[in-house]
Amino acid sequence: MTTTDEAIAEAFASTAFRLGEARGRWRLVWRNGTIAAIAIACATRDDGVTEYLFRFDLTNYPRESPTAYLWDDLRKTSLAQDLWPTGGPRIAQVFSTSFHPGTCLYLPCDRVAVAKHAPTWPDEHPHLRWSPERGLVFYLEIVSELLTSKDYQGRARST
Repeated sequence: MTTTDEAIAEAFASTAFRLGEARGRWRLVWRNGTIAAIAIACATRDDGVTEYLFRFDLTNYPRESPTAYLWDDLRKTSLAQDLWPTGGPRIAQVFSTSFHPGTCLYLPCDRVAVAKHAPTWPDEHPHLRWSPERGLVFYLEIVSELLTSKDYQGRARST
């Protein structure tokens, strides 16, 4: 049986992860055990932002889904809410500043979001439900697609 550490290393070494890096969709910034910072590219808007940094907790990966939130690596804390992505309904929902802000993304594949929500929630959104076979790249693809969609309007405030 593969350990969590081995599974995480395999996820970052996978062809799918490396392909996403090569295409500029995301990049591993750092990893310390089960915690990793991954930058995910966004559509270019007038604010000059080209990516957002997320702090991923991969505890018990892949048996349990990852959890992630926007991260300020300089301050070593969750990103200030006025610097979060803004946009239409999907962006506003996933990057909700009212649903446990700074602890998780509002996605049925996020471990913390699922734990803080009704037990049937992932079943109501099977296309977004976590499974070990889908892996870390599944989560990254969802966030990447949101941040490069027409729904994304940029950062709330420029730094």
